[in-house]
Amino acid sequence: MSTHHSNNNNNNSNDDHCTLQASSTPLPLNIIQSGKISKQELRHLITSSTTPNQLSSQQQQQHYILLDVRSHQEVRGHHPLLPTAKHIPINLIYSAFEAEDDEFEMEFGFCKPQQQDLIIVYCEHGIRSQMVQQILTEEFGYQHVINYEGSAHDWYSERN
Repeated sequence: MSTHHSNNNNNNSNDDHCTLQASSTPLPLNIIQSGKISKQELRHLITSSTTPNQLSSQQQQQHYILLDVRSHQEVRGHHPLLPTAKHIPINLIYSAFEAEDDEFEMEFGFCKPQQQDLIIVYCEHGIRSQMVQQILTEEFGYQHVINYEGSAHDWYSERN
């Protein structure tokens, strides 16, 4: 799985921001297959994440993108982005993933995930992220999309 995605336009821009998050602790296969991740599992993934060049080449790495699909207003509200998360509001999902790689990067500030990348989606309560999970897998062909059903509300609650 590639950790660095470059555009095909051969420009000489610095695209270090295209490096996906990496965790030294890969997700168990049953989580990937179930399409769901718990708060504890996600917290562990985030807290063990780093940029790929900080891990030794001998360490197995799990590369992922954590994608918040809430509205701009919700993100600015009482539940900010989760650590390491990127943001694409649900109303922009189709236009975002239909865009060419360089257009996507210009619009959202990070590289468009590739088909084999692990994408973890969340929203405020888990309903819209489940819809996005379905859209990304069924309509855009992404192979590994996981829904954090607890979502932002659960993440910022006092419960473990």
